[in-house]
Amino acid sequence: MDVGKDLIYLEWDSSFFNKRIAKLAHRYGSVQSIDMSMFDLVQAKVAATDYKQMNFLTRSGFVLAESEVDFGKTIIDVDNMVFNDINLATENDLPQIESISRCSFLYSRFREPWYSEEEKNELYEVWATKAFWGEFDDVCLVERLDDQVAGFITVKVVEKNARVGLLAVANKFQGKGVGKKLVALAEDFSSKKCAQKLFIATQMSNSSAMNLYALLGYRIDSTSYWLYKGQ
Repeated sequence: MDVGKDLIYLEWDSSFFNKRIAKLAHRYGSVQSIDMSMFDLVQAKVAATDYKQMNFLTRSGFVLAESEVDFGKTIIDVDNMVFNDINLATENDLPQIESISRCSFLYSRFREPWYSEEEKNELYEVWATKAFWGEFDDVCLVERLDDQVAGFITVKVVEKNARVGLLAVANKFQGKGVGKKLVALAEDFSSKKCAQKLFIATQMSNSSAMNLYALLGYRIDSTSYWLYKGQ
């Protein structure tokens, strides 16, 4: 779809959600001159410190959807000695991973009124599946307790940086240190792939996740807001 230089058509998102979805191509002082009428939803991600841009967007009909905090930690020569082949998810693990992913992401920018609860749950299930097959992320790692998948984490490594895609813990295993172990697995895996830093993002509303990452030595790298404009 030709949308010019102002907007980027999100082909995968549009196909998955059966909606015409785009995002702003770059920073604007004003967006009132941009024709967005062909889209059901237009997204913009703005640094939390960019008050001027947020004011421009809100005056143009954008509304706040969610906040985001990106954490980072240097992992050069991390040697937790926690990752090995038994932590690699297998096809037998996939049904449990999909089940966990459907009910774990309470805090998300994919929320009503723009996305239904079922659409959100299906998105994270597909994301976990594609991460397992190496499409969205490079690897899916699991922690097992009582012969069950207690939680999983997906990681993508690009040159010297690694990023966590998804991290989820099954409800019955909450409060047992599974999240901490999964992050350690991701650090060890990323370090072995020669990454120097690991990033992980969450929402400002997810205080438990932010507390965990701070406890594990992560520091805030950036904060931002997602704003949406729907028809």
